[in-house]
Amino acid sequence: MSATQKGWKISRKNVPEHTRGLQDALHLHVRILMRRLTAQSVPTPIPPTVKASFEARFSPTDDVTARLDDLLSQAVPPANTAFREVTDFLNTARGTQSQISNCAARVAEHHLSAMFNAVSNAGLISFAPDVFGNADSLYNLAHEHVFVHSFRAVGLLFAYSTIFQVNLALIHDEHLLRRFYRSFVFGHLGEQARIENRRPGQVAINIVKNNQTRRRDDLKRYRGNQIIDDGFRRAAVKAVAAEPECHSEDEEDPNTGQRVAHRKPGRDGAVNKFFHALTQRRDATMVRKSRRGTWHPHARPPQRLPATDLSRAVPTNVPIDYFSPAFFNDMTVRERASYMNNGIALPTEEHCETWEAIQKWKGLSDAVFMQKYGTAKLALYNLPTLEELERLDADDTMDSD
Repeated sequence: MSATQKGWKISRKNVPEHTRGLQDALHLHVRILMRRLTAQSVPTPIPPTVKASFEARFSPTDDVTARLDDLLSQAVPPANTAFREVTDFLNTARGTQSQISNCAARVAEHHLSAMFNAVSNAGLISFAPDVFGNADSLYNLAHEHVFVHSFRAVGLLFAYSTIFQVNLALIHDEHLLRRFYRSFVFGHLGEQARIENRRPGQVAINIVKNNQTRRRDDLKRYRGNQIIDDGFRRAAVKAVAAEPECHSEDEEDPNTGQRVAHRKPGRDGAVNKFFHALTQRRDATMVRKSRRGTWHPHARPPQRLPATDLSRAVPTNVPIDYFSPAFFNDMTVRERASYMNNGIALPTEEHCETWEAIQKWKGLSDAVFMQKYGTAKLALYNLPTLEELERLDADDTMDSD
């Protein structure tokens, strides 16, 4: 593993599979210590009073590591304040709707007490590393040392083993722990903090967009896989779902758990019906595969949310009839020319309403499909004329001279 050009941050794809459970546990540990229980909650600049309090206890001439080891190793029972911290923390975690807070609430109270007591014993007002500052400053090194001590102490007692697949042998690898810590604190959280410091509220906006993009990519993957699994013969059918931009993103209603999709401007009704049928097929497959019967499809109400910038994005290499005739015919000649050789993927809407209807054409060859369905549908689209294409070529040639 090596840090990226952005500094401390290590890309997840560069983290070996067998260490990812440890990394996930470490991230949760840091968030618990910092009381940052949602992805939108990012560090803020450290108040001068906090730095002053630290500097009053530690000076640059101190052997801070040895002194912290002495403080942290003292058999000091959890103070009443630590117990109150645990109670307050759990109340906050249970009242916060996020995956992070759900995981945090699963950590046993005695482990939380030990963590908060370690911060207190080390003489820190709170666990608040300076993500805007130098990772090797005395202040930040003290926080890093408290983290390593507290993570090892509770990690080896299985604090996170019921939440993540943690390889406990790796907890003894101090170099790895510090690399993961700096990657998360000064790489990820530091980057988020700087974004938020420049543009308040931007982190939350970015998270929403990233989640929408991820869910759209999930749709592309499972619809594409379903087309393959169901043995559709023609390449054009696969192409109608092949790009992320073919799909709309959805949002999960936190109150009902329903997935409400955004409108996808320009997409033909037959594609909408076809995608709906694929979703139903996939849901049925997942229910059958569920060993314990615990997988349940998301409820998807028929209403649609307004289009977003993401859902307005247009795929670049799809069959002509991915688009509705009205949308396609309103494109420029150049735009229509870029799709005109991509063929027809689907029959008209009435032949995509149900799986029974789809089965009647899904195994047809291109020639038979076009004869039975495709030619009539193609007639709905205004393809560029030869004269228009020649004019485009001539204009392009003049531009290149």
